[in-house]
Amino acid sequence: AAILTVTGLFAFMIYMLFDMKLDKQIEQTEMNKSTEKFKFKDVFDLFGNRAYMYIAIICVTFYSAVFPFNAFAPDFLLNKFGMTYEASGQISSLLPLGTMMFTPLFGFLIDRYGKAASAMIIGSLVLLMVHLTFTFTTFTPHIPMILLGVAFSLVPAAMWPSMVRLVDDKQIGTAYGLMYSIQNLGLWGVPLLAGIILDRTNPADAETLNYTPTMLLFIGLGFLGLIFALLLKYQDKRKGYGVDLPMNKND
Repeated sequence: AAILTVTGLFAFMIYMLFDMKLDKQIEQTEMNKSTEKFKFKDVFDLFGNRAYMYIAIICVTFYSAVFPFNAFAPDFLLNKFGMTYEASGQISSLLPLGTMMFTPLFGFLIDRYGKAASAMIIGSLVLLMVHLTFTFTTFTPHIPMILLGVAFSLVPAAMWPSMVRLVDDKQIGTAYGLMYSIQNLGLWGVPLLAGIILDRTNPADAETLNYTPTMLLFIGLGFLGLIFALLLKYQDKRKGYGVDLPMNKND
């Protein structure tokens, strides 16, 4: 952990050097241009933008159904499948492995061929099916965990680039900031709620924990994400944002 932290620090310092150089270049070329000031009205305008709110809700429900679940996953696999912590940890590591393998591929395909709104629907559906499989079957957990990694590659690869098509250029920074805030609100609240559900649905002296009520929370989040992905697709067709177009086309 210490080595990774120090490596990240050095990478950040190198990035800052390049960023400072770029800032000076921008100052030279845009010295006479007026800068757009932040306005709280932009935030209220974003809350009134249905398509933006749909994608923000997809963001918070999707991430809240993945990251908190992955934190509980080793203990969940141990209790449901009787695995050792070592084996359950190895299976949990399949999620970032799948993400690492598929994210560049999905990003390339969406840039080249589009269909980002459809990709969010497919990814949300895969997420929902994975949680249903984990909860109500004893099917080997390896494949669902890999599929969760696939979904975790597909939805963000489609979601983050698409957001810029839903807002005015002057609101892009505010839109990203607000979306991150909404996402982190979910990442703060959902683990607490999942822990409370787990504690209150199991006796204190239980030898094996029942994760079904907790998993229903993740299923509910996955279902909400799917609903709002469908709503985003509908709103895109209605308003013509171009979410399903290749990223190099706007018309």
